[in-house]
Amino acid sequence: MGNIFTPRVSGKRELSLATEKLNEGKLEEALELTKHALAIIRKKGDQQEISYVNGRILEIQANLSKNQGDVTNAARAFGQSALHYSQAQKQKEMNRVTIIYVDLLLEMGREFAEMQKFDKAASNFEEASIAYKTLGLEIDSMEVKAKAYIFRAASVKNLADRKVFLLKAVDLFKQSGMDHPLVLGHAQYYTAMVEKFHDKEQAIRRLDNAIDFYKQANNDSMIVTARLLQNQLRENQ
Repeated sequence: MGNIFTPRVSGKRELSLATEKLNEGKLEEALELTKHALAIIRKKGDQQEISYVNGRILEIQANLSKNQGDVTNAARAFGQSALHYSQAQKQKEMNRVTIIYVDLLLEMGREFAEMQKFDKAASNFEEASIAYKTLGLEIDSMEVKAKAYIFRAASVKNLADRKVFLLKAVDLFKQSGMDHPLVLGHAQYYTAMVEKFHDKEQAIRRLDNAIDFYKQANNDSMIVTARLLQNQLRENQ
């Protein structure tokens, strides 16, 4: 029989209390309790359990940053949280935070594109593509990687280099299993997205082509999107 005066080394109570605080929306209190749990669990030396709790800490920190509007730090923390959950073999938790991580990467990428910071936009979309792969979402991964190529195309001045990136994008759209008219529509639409910064007239004409292909593909949402971009370009001429 063990010594009844030996303190129990668990951390489960602290984690349970932290979960209660999370459910109440009290993230700061949940964070402190989870850190306390980690200090206790470290004494056991169970690396898998330590990784799991580190994942929880980072997830809470990510949500705090997200609530404060700090998308960059939130994304970084969600990505690190996913890594720790993976090391702890917590697939459900890893998938949950990875999906949020991807959403934030894409959000930041679109914002960089609007600011014409195309290299940064491409990097974010490339990271999102890799993250989709870890979730087994190959189609999503290819489509996002294709859009990363489009941003790479927008970042270069040399027309030959731009064409290479756009062709790579079209090839990935095809590999993702898109219907042929939709691929052609995307080729025209995303080329127009690049051209709008250099030649608005050409971009507007190319969007006419995109709309025709989207009609063939019966893709109403992209027809609306292409027309909206056309109208914006005409208003800013």
